[in-house]
Amino acid sequence: MRIFKGFLVIGLFAGLLAGCGEAEKQSVGGRLEVTPLEDLSPGGEIKVIKLTKDQGQVTIYAGETQENFCMINLQEGHFRAGVSMESRQRAGGAFDVTCHWDGGVYVRSNKHETWAKLKFSNDDSSMRLHLVSPVDESYFDLNADKLRLGDYLTEKS
Repeated sequence: MRIFKGFLVIGLFAGLLAGCGEAEKQSVGGRLEVTPLEDLSPGGEIKVIKLTKDQGQVTIYAGETQENFCMINLQEGHFRAGVSMESRQRAGGAFDVTCHWDGGVYVRSNKHETWAKLKFSNDDSSMRLHLVSPVDESYFDLNADKLRLGDYLTEKS
């Protein structure tokens, strides 16, 4: 049953990301959805696949393909140029991150040395991750330095 739920969650995320190949910027009832025009191909550069803003929360989907991606959730107030955030282990933190890569799921953990670092810039934002699989305890590392998020950052107050 647990494996079935895992596949169901992965299937739902894949369904959310389906059709992300066209540039789109919509605002519906205070919700902003942005899908940059990117050519996603296996083994390619890490790119922003989809970004949503809803009720003060921002969710960023970034990866190589619709099967290999990371999902970052944070408060919209932190999604500004010049903000850098770091979270070690699973304790606290202003954001959450989960990666789905090559069929595995990777998260921050209290049992293992894991961390996530985000830096937002008007030019190139960056994401550095060291996560672990709760299933087989294998590690996953990701360093992405050219995430194009500048057009979607919340203005500084």
